[in-house]
Amino acid sequence: AEWGCYGTNVPGAGGTAIGTGYQNTIDIVNANCLPNNSGNLIAANICANLNLAGYTDWYLPSKDELNKIFINLYALGIGNFSNIYYWSSSELNSQIAWLENPVSGVSNSWKQFNYAVRAIRSFSAPINPDTTNSLMVTNSGWNYVTVTDSLGCTATDSVYVQIDICGCT
Repeated sequence: AEWGCYGTNVPGAGGTAIGTGYQNTIDIVNANCLPNNSGNLIAANICANLNLAGYTDWYLPSKDELNKIFINLYALGIGNFSNIYYWSSSELNSQIAWLENPVSGVSNSWKQFNYAVRAIRSFSAPINPDTTNSLMVTNSGWNYVTVTDSLGCTATDSVYVQIDICGCT
């Protein structure tokens, strides 16, 4: 797919930070971007129109969101990514947008070229207000926790805590 809108700045689609991909996608879709080459699809439209697994809130990730996906998923062999370039929703200027290859890293390219698209969606895990299994930490440093669930499965994790004197009682 093309990024679209070759030769046109898309107001609002310059966000690169984590959390800007959704709005970038909306801005690209609302700009009614046309492909430079007839018959090509627009990356943001593919994501915005996607209905997968009952979800319709997909979007094209921003430059930094895409980078985190590759750092956190590709590096672990998760996500079935290919060694090809994927569009981000982040525009650099009227002719160029950001993209990334999981092996060679972040780059940019002309918006009329065809690259792969990876739609993402955001979600929040519910916060459990139950503090029954809370752990009180009184010393600064690394703290290690092993949790065992009702099936007997265990998981160990660590967290570094810095406790500063704050005058709290």
